[in-house]
Amino acid sequence: MRYVINGGKKLFGTIENQGSKNEALAILAIAIFLRKKIIISNVPNISDIFNFLKIGKSLNLKFKYDKGNVLLDATKLRYEKLDSDLVKSIRASIYYLPILVSLNESFEFYYPGGCNFGKRPIDFHLNLLKSFGFDYTLEKDKIVFSGEKVYVPIIYLPYPSFGTTINAILLGLNTKKPFKIVGCAEEPEIKSVLKFLKKLGWLINDEMGSIYFYGYSKKKIETYEISFDRISAATFCCLGALIGKNIVVKNCPIKEMTDFFTALDSGNIEYKINKSNVKIYEQKYSGKNFYVSHPYPGLSTDLIPCLVSLFSAGRGMAFIEDKVYHSRKKYLEELKKLNANINVIDELIVVLGNENIVGNTVEAVDLRGGMAAVLLGIKAKGKTVIENKEIIERGYENILEKFIKIGVDIYEE
Repeated sequence: MRYVINGGKKLFGTIENQGSKNEALAILAIAIFLRKKIIISNVPNISDIFNFLKIGKSLNLKFKYDKGNVLLDATKLRYEKLDSDLVKSIRASIYYLPILVSLNESFEFYYPGGCNFGKRPIDFHLNLLKSFGFDYTLEKDKIVFSGEKVYVPIIYLPYPSFGTTINAILLGLNTKKPFKIVGCAEEPEIKSVLKFLKKLGWLINDEMGSIYFYGYSKKKIETYEISFDRISAATFCCLGALIGKNIVVKNCPIKEMTDFFTALDSGNIEYKINKSNVKIYEQKYSGKNFYVSHPYPGLSTDLIPCLVSLFSAGRGMAFIEDKVYHSRKKYLEELKKLNANINVIDELIVVLGNENIVGNTVEAVDLRGGMAAVLLGIKAKGKTVIENKEIIERGYENILEKFIKIGVDIYEE
């Protein structure tokens, strides 16, 4: 399946932002782990969410999706083998490891899937489980775990990984004793997870780089609302800066987008913020700057591809180093097919602005890189075909509807 875009048309109107993909997946994992019956609202309508929930069906998870609400019932979970194809389809399936630990002392798991931009090892997760008493053996495409849970009062993480932090929280909660995580991730989505747990009754002290769970007083909540997605908001702002006559992006988590706005400021891209809305129009990036991605609060690695598209159609020069995912560079070859002037020197991405972006047939090789190709295709002169559109739909909801509404000439076939 693919998108077909007739580019070069000025855009006008309002784009509604979606709920946070990463936060929703983490909150759903926690609700499942804690055997909750709850309604989670503002959940994006994307394939990653549905595949994540479908994995839980093997464990007797019940759910229903209705207009952004997930009606979740995890009160009667039981251990069964997971669907290997579903586990391999998304990276977030790794959150089922602590859930399986809570259900059985031995179980099988499969290497999680997700975006194809090089090797993404799960060593942090394997070592984490080992520290909690679960050893493992590797057998072709699966991992066999066995053990008996032990109490770990202080969990040390070697790197502030978002996914590893979520699993450390779940494994710590499984011991039902006080525990501390040191070296944890600091993303806003982690703060939202802690907010959710506090509403459920956990007593938590959150400091820079560490989280201390020191008690529990049971509380019951029936609903919880997911925050808005900072990456999709930035994506739509990039589109406005590329070819918008007057674009308003609604429901932006402004405080959590500082890294993105700093990047726009450095390239002389103007925008106006009104509460949670961002107004932006077509401008040429004219900076000559160096950008480096880091774990939050640094520049998000997931912002890099869309920024590369913005820089590619400008008049300036950008030097970019992705220190989080060094190997996420396959999408650059696709952008070059649209006449983007991009070179890679060792780990450094060098972008030289080129106002003559031209349509072509390209491939979505990963979620963010695929959307970067869509943005540049909308800017390009002529026709652009984006193959593998389903990869983009893993993380962006109702793309056709949203883009057509603001004047993009796009359809699927």
